[in-house]
Amino acid sequence: MRALRLSFVGTLMLAVIGIAGSAMAEDAAAPVEEAGVPVFVTGIETCSTQTEGTDTTQAGVRSIRGLINRCSNTMSDARVSGTYVNDFNMTCYESLDDGGCIFWGTHVLDGPDGGWACSYTGTDDPMGANTGLVLGVCPGSGAYDGLTYMWQHVFGGSYSFGDDTSFYGLIFEGPPPPWGPLPE
Repeated sequence: MRALRLSFVGTLMLAVIGIAGSAMAEDAAAPVEEAGVPVFVTGIETCSTQTEGTDTTQAGVRSIRGLINRCSNTMSDARVSGTYVNDFNMTCYESLDDGGCIFWGTHVLDGPDGGWACSYTGTDDPMGANTGLVLGVCPGSGAYDGLTYMWQHVFGGSYSFGDDTSFYGLIFEGPPPPWGPLPE
């Protein structure tokens, strides 16, 4: 009889945990934003090169311009998940021990309900152990008009950019904060 009660209690606990787990999974898959309340998002990105762009080196400065990637972002909020077209530009200074770099560009998602037109900039130590950091600012359009998505992308050295690397961001109401002009 005691084994039967323990079995019943165990089955009941698994059912309760399963229901709670299902509710948590449902919440994570489709966050609901209350008016004016920001939503924190996380996820990963994987990129593949579509167009190489130009790659020149002169006087110890390497310049890559117009590299086009298609990047698949799998995020905790469906509004910022999908395939982005990434226009990437980079200048690397070989005179530094590991060749420090700056980069900038656009990261655009056109979805069925709306999209995000992001500008980004960052730095990297591509051949060293230091971490690169990208900061992006994305005003929304369509169903996302009036929202801003800001994100940061942290990645390791040795050109691991966009290779199942982590994104962290925030979707909030209102315009983007002031953002300086992009380098030419």
